[in-house]
Amino acid sequence: MKHFFFWVEAATWWIAWWTATLDPTKVLINGYAIDSSSINTGSITSTPTEGRGYCTSSGTLFDGCLKVDKLTQVTSDYTYLFMSFSKTFQATADRAGDYNAEPFDINAVEFPSEFNDVPFVKELASRKAENAAQKLTTETDGQGQVSAINKRIQYGILVFTIDKYYSSIDETNESFTKDALDLLNKSKWTTFITICGPSYIRSVNRKSGMVSLFSVLIDSDNASQEQMDAIKNSIQGVSPVAGENDDKGLNLATSSSLSIDLTSFGLSMRGEQNNVILSAKTLKDFSTAASNAFLLMKNPKSGVVTGIEVIPWSNNINFQLLSRLDVNLEETLCYNGPQEVSCTDSGVTVRRIRKISPVLKQFNFMSNAEHIASIESIHSDMRAKSELMHQCVIALRKVSPSSKLQHNWVENKKNPQSFSQLEAETGLVVVGESDEIEEADYNMVDAQRLLLLLEGDLCRGQVSGCVCAAGEVPGVSCITHSARRYQFIRKELDTNKYFLNFVIPCYSKLKETDLELEEGIMYTKHYSNIQECNNPICLVAGSYWDDSDPDPTNHGCALLPQHADENYDPNHSNDVDFLVSSYCEPTYRLKRDSDTEFNI
Repeated sequence: MKHFFFWVEAATWWIAWWTATLDPTKVLINGYAIDSSSINTGSITSTPTEGRGYCTSSGTLFDGCLKVDKLTQVTSDYTYLFMSFSKTFQATADRAGDYNAEPFDINAVEFPSEFNDVPFVKELASRKAENAAQKLTTETDGQGQVSAINKRIQYGILVFTIDKYYSSIDETNESFTKDALDLLNKSKWTTFITICGPSYIRSVNRKSGMVSLFSVLIDSDNASQEQMDAIKNSIQGVSPVAGENDDKGLNLATSSSLSIDLTSFGLSMRGEQNNVILSAKTLKDFSTAASNAFLLMKNPKSGVVTGIEVIPWSNNINFQLLSRLDVNLEETLCYNGPQEVSCTDSGVTVRRIRKISPVLKQFNFMSNAEHIASIESIHSDMRAKSELMHQCVIALRKVSPSSKLQHNWVENKKNPQSFSQLEAETGLVVVGESDEIEEADYNMVDAQRLLLLLEGDLCRGQVSGCVCAAGEVPGVSCITHSARRYQFIRKELDTNKYFLNFVIPCYSKLKETDLELEEGIMYTKHYSNIQECNNPICLVAGSYWDDSDPDPTNHGCALLPQHADENYDPNHSNDVDFLVSSYCEPTYRLKRDSDTEFNI
């Protein structure tokens, strides 16, 4: 197998993540794994390509600010893997078409470690193996009745992949896009970073492959080892580059029950080869399909992304020239005793030279650029969550009549549930009345309760602080919750306070001129030495601007109590953001005991 090593050398970061179809996304920096679930490679707007901006601290992709005319030659590795296992199924059904086989537990199958690098192989094997068991073990008599049958099935999983890497931007043929070049020529460094990111993608590693599942029915549970070996050898002998193959090694009775399921990924379906056949019923068909898939994998620009090489803009030669990073910055400071004075003053007693070397300029710019991108990512996430909550509440309020809400479940997008199974096992047809999120709400919730939890109405069931007495003026002699009554409004207000009290002051400071260089602070000072930017808690996702203290000097970012708890678990905390990401936008499912007239 091909293994990737990641290192930090000459400010070059190798960063690898697995796509959304794999385990939770990981970013590797200098050998350490950091969660980066914000990357969504399933979206075309979040597809990493050479020349796009990238932020290592937040895992955010930015616009493409480099025109890439040429890539260096790609290097490829070919991998061939095979494994086999068998299982006895008990197939039972009451009538034709109602198949109730025991569930197939893929976790009970021991996969060699080499299979860990193959996308979604376990998920495919589980689904395909159960489908094959259904086809091969269900038998009917002349009246269409299905009997309980014990059948043993031999499975073989064959995987071949091509890893494509080392194809990177040719720096001799790169150039900035027109808009990016205009920003650099005008010294708009902070604006450039918010659009192009603090770094850019120099190369992309890709993987293409085919996952094949072979299923063969064995006549009895006492089949000889020789028979199973013959099946295994016949399957394993197929290779996409070996030429012609046939079904020899399988007798006619065994071959008639052969089932082949193929799934390919990362293929290039352009050009004259877009009509090729990628399905098979026999081993000979599979040989043809595998050869076709192999040809479609060769395109160096096709494939599932498995890793990216990220370079800071400050290490790009063209950027260095445009930003004059290679020039020393100097300033003469004059003092009369401890007091700084003009250097033309006759009372100057001490002259000092303030020098900013190119190395220090580069370091400050890299750090400040990452800081700006991190702030932008956190604020964008806050805006997105606030907007999604608001849209979700509007969608729930639009349901008419509102009585339909209590008759419909809302599908859980983070943890999909089997509604019929949950209703049968738990009898969960009545929701709670608590204003607080309960543990069960993270698994299953109906539309009426979801609206209750997301509204977070401070005036629900109470008058104090919500209704002004006769003669009182709201907001003057009578203070009510009207401005922050609903949770989505409070969310929007908190987002705005974070922006006005932290984001804008920090951005404004980094835009200041220093050493006669426009936005020179980006090069001359590190954000940790800037009071407006040095607030570490503001860089933590889930923080908010706390201005509850009467003393303005004590205002600043704070964490919600559940986020500040080292044992934080959204399933046991009142985490409304987790609830929003689980159920919004709402998709409804009618409850089992409800009439169809209540269907939304």
